[in-house]
Formats: sequence, structure tokens, C-alpha cells
Amino acid sequence: GHGAWGCVARSDHGEVIFACAGKLEFLASPLQAEATACIKAIEAASELGIHRVIFESDSLQLVNALKTGEYDKSSIGVLLREVRSICCASFDAF
Repeated sequence: GHGAWGCVARSDHGEVIFACAGKLEFLASPLQAEATACIKAIEAASELGIHRVIFESDSLQLVNALKTGEYDKSSIGVLLREVRSICCASFDAF
């Protein structure tokens, strides 16, 4: 039920722009933790005024869930839809 998240943002030249991390509680699944971590990374990049991003994840399940909408009707579907919505609202390209 507990976990942590972390992200590192790099420039197109590989230089670290920022890094952040935090704790997660009341988790129902690993996929929920991955989706929540993704939202935290999106929010951090948006707050810094970054407009073009490429997100990477070591969770193939999260990547597939975001690309296909396969999990949109699952218990974490709202988180997945939020990821897509925030990206559309916050970035010129993602």
C-alpha cells in the first residue's frame, strides 16, 4: 500500500534539468503507483514551464495503458485519462 516515485528531467543534450521524488500511500496496485508517478512528473515539468517533453518509463504496462486506452475502464482509468488530459493541456508536444 506504500511506495515512492521519482523523476529526472534532462535536456535534449542529456543535461539534468531537475529531479524530484516523493512518497505514495494508499496504493491499490503497482500500476496505480506508476500512473501517479507519471502525473507527478508531468506536473513538475509543467510547473517549470517546459513545453516539449518525451516521457520514458520502465513500466511497459503503463506505457501500453497510456497508448491504447486498454485500461481506461479499470479502477485506475481516471488516472490514465488524467495523464493524457494534463499532457494535452500543458505541453505543445509530448
